[in-house]
Amino acid sequence: MERLIRRNIVEFLAKNRLLSDKQFGFRAKRNTEAQLVEYGGKLLSSCIKEQSCLSIYVDFRKAFDTVSIPKLLAKLESYGIHGHLLKWLQSFLSARYQTVAINKVLSGKMEVSSGVPQGSVLGPLLFLLYINDIGDMLKSDFLLYADDLKLFSSNENFVKHDLEVIANWCKEWQMEVAPNKCEAIRFSLRRKFCKSTVTGLSLNNMPISSCSQVRDLGVIFSPDFSFQAHIENMVRRSFQRCNILFNILKFSTMESLIKSFLVYVRPILEYGSVIFSPIGTVLIKRIESVQKSFVYRCCTKFGVHYASYFSTLETLVLESLEYRRLITDMMFLYKCIVAKDIACPSNLYLSFANCSSLRRHSYYLRSNISNFTKYSSQFLCNRSLKCWNSLPAVTFPVKISPRAFKTNLRKLDLSNFLTLNCTTY
Repeated sequence: MERLIRRNIVEFLAKNRLLSDKQFGFRAKRNTEAQLVEYGGKLLSSCIKEQSCLSIYVDFRKAFDTVSIPKLLAKLESYGIHGHLLKWLQSFLSARYQTVAINKVLSGKMEVSSGVPQGSVLGPLLFLLYINDIGDMLKSDFLLYADDLKLFSSNENFVKHDLEVIANWCKEWQMEVAPNKCEAIRFSLRRKFCKSTVTGLSLNNMPISSCSQVRDLGVIFSPDFSFQAHIENMVRRSFQRCNILFNILKFSTMESLIKSFLVYVRPILEYGSVIFSPIGTVLIKRIESVQKSFVYRCCTKFGVHYASYFSTLETLVLESLEYRRLITDMMFLYKCIVAKDIACPSNLYLSFANCSSLRRHSYYLRSNISNFTKYSSQFLCNRSLKCWNSLPAVTFPVKISPRAFKTNLRKLDLSNFLTLNCTTY
């Protein structure tokens, strides 16, 4: 029943374009990586034009549990949900009780007077509708992932104004902000701005602390867009997990150890690669060192001859991490630009070039972000464009299919777009 109602509400919201484009949480064709690419592109564009960009991360205290049910119902009605459906939702949200079980003994019932039911099908959607209008009066740009809000602007006065707007919105809609968990960071491509401390910002009369780096949806952002801190953290965690695998799988087979690496280690190295994937040799080698070390330890443990890293990868039927990141970039572009399976409001800061008279595929692109620095060159639309535009037209299937595109992509020789090879590593 919940799924049926949710499907109809989502169709109604999509048809009337009622949900904010800034919201990426719990929505089809949107994910954390799409938001991070959107965010990174907006920050870079702002820094190129205005030298620096101030970003504020707002933390809501127990957001899902503090939703006012009467006010949520009022919002649902304002969005056009009436009649029997509204009455059903009112019944769904009201007269809910909770108990605590300890050693099979239940406590007394206590009524749940606020919040959306967590773990339910409708709960996340109802919360999105409740927080949907938080950005209506903001002057700064902003992005949402469920209850994670970040607002950013090159104009500090806009940010100060918006913090007051958020405080007033929270007061009106009975949401609480934890100012001690909110963070401020200044992004810039110039060193003197990166090192400057953000001061004078407050929310609910509580100062917002300045930070030198911030973790956003699992990716650590540095003020200069280097992502070196994220890569070092990611590599350290991966090495730790490799050590754990070798300790607990002492008597396993080589196949089991490799499968464990693919399941428990490689995802750490690949999550968010569309935003942080480096172009510098040092960082590329640093990431690759995790798999190289693992492969060498496996060969040593099981007596397999280790001639070189790349020849051993072929023996074990593995791919280099750099190659996999390149494939991920191409797939992300395809899903955004061609298949439309991932929604990015900015279209990845790419535009179609007018090349109808040239022998190029019909999805030839140009970047809308200049790449005059190494960090702007590292952004997805700049670092991947050369490879994307050089793809043969036959790589793109006649009928749009990400799976067929990936199959065709793996048949190509992409070594010209890779830094590491058997002679350099």
